[in-house]
Amino acid sequence: WLQGTFPAPQPASHQKEVAAAVAWAKSNQELLGSDGRLVLCGYSSGGQCASLFALSPTAPRFHAVVLISGIYGLQTDEWTGIRRWLAPCFNLLYKDILGVSDKEARRLQSPEVMVQMSHEGQAWYVLSAKREIMGLQPFEDIFFNVNPLCTALKAKGACVHRVQCGLNHWLLVMNINDFIRPFCAGLLMSSQVGGSISGSRL
Repeated sequence: WLQGTFPAPQPASHQKEVAAAVAWAKSNQELLGSDGRLVLCGYSSGGQCASLFALSPTAPRFHAVVLISGIYGLQTDEWTGIRRWLAPCFNLLYKDILGVSDKEARRLQSPEVMVQMSHEGQAWYVLSAKREIMGLQPFEDIFFNVNPLCTALKAKGACVHRVQCGLNHWLLVMNINDFIRPFCAGLLMSSQVGGSISGSRL
């Protein structure tokens, strides 16, 4: 097991699943009461999945991308100090959860280094709790450091909105309405210009 040989099914392709959900939303605009705008949203590991999809050159142009307490960097090979000793454990964790088993795979699954094309004017909302895992370092910084992703997005022209929401990774949902209500109100207000109401939200 420590060598990664414990038998287990292959992880599902989260990018194919996100693509299928987006395709369904686009083809069911009437059912959803949509005006055609799409908002892509992901929480926790879903934030990693959503950000990777939104950064893909094959993704549609989303009205906004909302990332909630996601993990945006999986690279461990350049770690030093105590992190160097932790790297094998994190590599096993990433392999088990995401199916990434080597340096290149971890790079390709790290949204913070996959910001490669222009996102000029696109709205990205990056939500974080006050203390994701109660301030436990270095794990909180390893898992939930959003600065590299936000910096990369801004360099490509994205409108990045950093939002603090909730006490920690698990209780964040108790305060999520503080973000959702004004965000959705903004969607509704902007839709009135075109005489329709919506913006599909995944």
